Amino acid sequence: MESAYLQLCSEGYITSKAGSGFIVENLESNIISKLKREDFEHIKKHKKTLPRANSEDNYKYDFQYGSLSASDFPLSLWKKISNKCLSALSPESMTSYNSSKGELELRIEIMKYLNRSRGVSCSPEQIIISSGIEHCLSLICQLFRHHFKEIALEDPGYMGARDIFINNGYNIVPIGLG
Repeated sequence: MESAYLQLCSEGYITSKAGSGFIVENLESNIISKLKREDFEHIKKHKKTLPRANSEDNYKYDFQYGSLSASDFPLSLWKKISNKCLSALSPESMTSYNSSKGELELRIEIMKYLNRSRGVSCSPEQIIISSGIEHCLSLICQLFRHHFKEIALEDPGYMGARDIFINNGYNIVPIGLG
């Protein structure tokens, strides 16, 4: 139980107050304070409702993957940060291939985070940065295709994952939810 509280503390969801226990952070204000005021006002002004599968459904939050609303994206902040990152790079680093496992500096920071927040002891060589879930699943398929021919997946579940496993020759064993 203590590790769960430590995890929530390390990720900024709660703070520890001596003699009082834990206090839940006001996440909305933390998020807002990280954005410039004009970016937040832009988001509020241009917020639009995403189309729903059922027009009678009225959800406050939409967690469907692949449906980020362009008007909700803080584009000016993204451009500012991107320009700052790009201006720090040398032409040589921009025109040559990097490690296939991902940037060493990023893997080192992930290693530190895993150790600090989860107690995981690992090295940067054990961390692989992929370009997304599909790329990562394809790598896993390549690693295990000679050892396993079947894979169990939630049904219903993420269709993209199912398609990747089928395309890599795996037989799908559906596991019902419920």
